[in-house]
Amino acid sequence: ARTAATAAAAAGNMASLLGALLAATLLASGARAVEYPLFKQCDAAWGEDLMVDKTICQVGCLMTSVAMALRGYNVSVDGAAATPATLNTWLQHNGGYVDGNDLEEASLDQLQGVVWPSDGMHLTNDLNAAQIAAMLARGRVVIANVLAGEHFVLVTGLALASEDALTVHKAV
Repeated sequence: ARTAATAAAAAGNMASLLGALLAATLLASGARAVEYPLFKQCDAAWGEDLMVDKTICQVGCLMTSVAMALRGYNVSVDGAAATPATLNTWLQHNGGYVDGNDLEEASLDQLQGVVWPSDGMHLTNDLNAAQIAAMLARGRVVIANVLAGEHFVLVTGLALASEDALTVHKAV
């Protein structure tokens, strides 16, 4: 079943939700409504696959979030549908991991139809909900670092009930 978690955040204090925000964005082919799949990093189909020396289930939340984004935009990985398994294999063979199991975001530029823009990485909490909403409206994929740096989630929109609540797909 498709599920999404809604994370509430005070507009003036996104830090309470996002900690040090790391909003990674990919540039896709124009603004459009996107139906993202919900992949779980511990899914039996790929959860035990090694990234480098740890499994996707252990540390693959960012990579799984990227796989959801790629699949939502129908970006294939070596001719196959994007999943955590296909993306992980591709990353292993294309310089996609650095410092152990850390995703090298710039490697994603090698995929057909993907651009990792120069403003795609925010190492501090410098974006508010309105800025994130504007990115989403322009067709950009936003992956946020949450739980004080412990986890990544794919931001899928703003909750309708509140202009300062993000809707996310959690990979766990």
